[in-house]
Amino acid sequence: MTGIRVTDHTSGREYEIGADIIINAAGAWSGKIADMVGVEVPIKPSPGVMVAVRGRLCNMVINRLAPSGDGDIIVPQRGLSVIGTTSWVVDDPDNLGLPKDHIQKMYDNGGKMIPLVNEAPFRAAWAAARPLIGPRKAEAQADTGRELPRTFKCFDHVDEGVEAFVTITGGKATTARGMAEATADIICEKLGLDAPCQTRDVICLPHTAYYN
Repeated sequence: MTGIRVTDHTSGREYEIGADIIINAAGAWSGKIADMVGVEVPIKPSPGVMVAVRGRLCNMVINRLAPSGDGDIIVPQRGLSVIGTTSWVVDDPDNLGLPKDHIQKMYDNGGKMIPLVNEAPFRAAWAAARPLIGPRKAEAQADTGRELPRTFKCFDHVDEGVEAFVTITGGKATTARGMAEATADIICEKLGLDAPCQTRDVICLPHTAYYN
């Protein structure tokens, strides 16, 4: 049977959920999930620190036109301004940390674009791991994450001896639709379905349409 074994952490009960195909779409954790199945997904979790300061210091996104670097973008968000981001690589996406010197970098570099950043009250800082496609285990390792592509890839693990397991990883929010299309095309091929993707041409309703 194809499926997954899960644990209900409320009741402690373990059980299996059957499926024709399992799609691994676990982002920065996709490598960990792949390890459970005995296949390799060359993912390198790459965290970045972002800092929000109080005050809408600009009304449009300001981005430094230069190769990707620390603190090169400021995004207005309601009554805040968000400065991003740093980059490094980790082995465990559950253990990122929040380096204080990275927070200061956001202030220093953000202040070069908008001097008022230096005087803006601190609101929040956080880090999240990007699921970047990196070198395989036998190849050279990534250093800061800046050298890794922001592309995405759909892996059909049949060539590793696992027929009903597919991984989609990499990418970002702006490529999510394309990632879904690439994955759906592979799933349809594996299931013998002739069903062309429609999301390239059909505009979906916004999330607000589902709220009263």
